[in-house]
Amino acid sequence: MAGRWLQCHLLALLSLALIPLEAQAVRYRLEIVNTWSTTSHPGAFPLDAHFSWLAGATHHPGATFWELGQLSSPGTTQMAETGATTKFVQEVETALLAGTAGAALDWPWWFCPAETVNPNCGPLVVEFEIEPAHPLVTLATMLGPSPDWFVGVSGLSLQQGGQWVQQLSVDLRPLDGGTRSANVFALGGPKNAPPEVISQITMATGQLVGPGTLGRFVFTLLPEPDFDADGEPDSTDNCTLVPNAGQQDADGDLYGNACDCDFDNDDTCAINDFNLFLPDFVAGSDSGLGTDQDADGVVGIGDFN
Repeated sequence: MAGRWLQCHLLALLSLALIPLEAQAVRYRLEIVNTWSTTSHPGAFPLDAHFSWLAGATHHPGATFWELGQLSSPGTTQMAETGATTKFVQEVETALLAGTAGAALDWPWWFCPAETVNPNCGPLVVEFEIEPAHPLVTLATMLGPSPDWFVGVSGLSLQQGGQWVQQLSVDLRPLDGGTRSANVFALGGPKNAPPEVISQITMATGQLVGPGTLGRFVFTLLPEPDFDADGEPDSTDNCTLVPNAGQQDADGDLYGNACDCDFDNDDTCAINDFNLFLPDFVAGSDSGLGTDQDADGVVGIGDFN
């Protein structure tokens, strides 16, 4: 199996050279920096303060999921009032069907500041792919606990001058979803009837959380891997796996349009399977997928030779 796996990836490296570079997605690391604290917000740091589930989309200008001065959608309302992102993601999926969005983004855990220790707190760094056809990103996460306050970005472009931005940091200042009128650090409260538009929280508006920044999103473009060791990360280093008809795939089945590189067990041989190799290559360790071909204890370019 190891030999066929390696052969499949070598063929894949050659095949991608035929794909136009402008059609390819890139990958960003997103660091959610939560600076909410008793020092930054004295008297306005509730028990278990956190950013709740984070959701959003990559999209083009034809899609808008929330916007200052506009009423909250059902998905934005659920996110801002409860922290749940189910409806928000459903709205993104509708845009996916319409072709105005490229991907739904959803990370269902809390993004906590240093002073909050809770089992719901998860990693503060995530990754996502974005493609040239959908170069904008929208994200939102509730300030927990609160009636309908949240932070996020709407329609943020990760391109400048036709190029992907190497790094971008965006301050997160609190927003009011416009659906609740309570002014406490707790869920619920009287509904606004009719609802108000999404607005920036300022000193004048008087919400308990205050107008100060609560942290930032830091977007960092991840470098392409230099798998062919030519000193240049370019299209020859990426992969679109070549079907290996009749071969046994990773889950033990035979498929006419699959090969034994099907590490994600979706019965196809595709770029996602090769991406499973990437963390091992970068880390120089073997996850058990057979990546250490030369059996030297590390994963490196020698495994392709």
